[in-house]
Amino acid sequence: MSEEAPSQPPLRVRSLTRAFGGVRALDGVSFSVEQGRVLAVIGPNGSGKTTLFNLVSGVLGPSDGSVYLWATEVGGWSVDRVARLGMSRTFQEVRLFRGFTVAENVIYALGKGRREGIGDILRLRSLKGLRGELYDEARSLLGKVGLQDKLDAPATALSYGQSKLVELVRALATSPRLLLLDEPTAGLSPAAIDAVLGLLQPLPGSGMTIVFIEHNLSVVQRLATAVVVLDAGKVISQGSPEEVRSDPRVEEAYFGRRSE
Repeated sequence: MSEEAPSQPPLRVRSLTRAFGGVRALDGVSFSVEQGRVLAVIGPNGSGKTTLFNLVSGVLGPSDGSVYLWATEVGGWSVDRVARLGMSRTFQEVRLFRGFTVAENVIYALGKGRREGIGDILRLRSLKGLRGELYDEARSLLGKVGLQDKLDAPATALSYGQSKLVELVRALATSPRLLLLDEPTAGLSPAAIDAVLGLLQPLPGSGMTIVFIEHNLSVVQRLATAVVVLDAGKVISQGSPEEVRSDPRVEEAYFGRRSE
């Protein structure tokens, strides 16, 4: 893949629309995010946030409009093809490999980041103790969220909050240029939220761009440099966290109709 021009934003959507039957889950959404920035996507339940992520990451194709990663239009691409441009994401529902250990889950992601085949990663299970460079990297990554003691535990032994943390570590293990996080702190304790923020906050300094969906507005204030607010599939506000917080349309969307 050729290098993209520095002026091209990592993510740009234009008039993005997705209809399910007669219902428009997204309706003409447009915004962009620059390299090394952190964008929060917020809005009431059912406002189209996860649909937006599904369109960007290739889970769904758009009904209309465009999705650009850097200079490349990716609307309608497969998930794997989009990921090869340097995008990684997490989901609301944790998607760990339940038959693997925690270490194997992270090692699989590390291997994908190096473009190694799935067969090579699965064969690591036959190595006694699973020792080696990838194992040490998995231990280091898990240590950043306080889960190094779960390295050899089966994924099924994790709590919901621990599983969320492992999924975040897996997304980072692919060394993405663009990271999409769908409610990364949902269900986490205050201490775990602090660990997640401590892990994410330095990343934009190295050039990584982060877009995340979040309902915890305290997390938005602490992490985001910009915010896009969706309601009924449309952008109703965008700007800095301070600008969005003072927008009466946002207060109406969150509190006027008891949407949450």
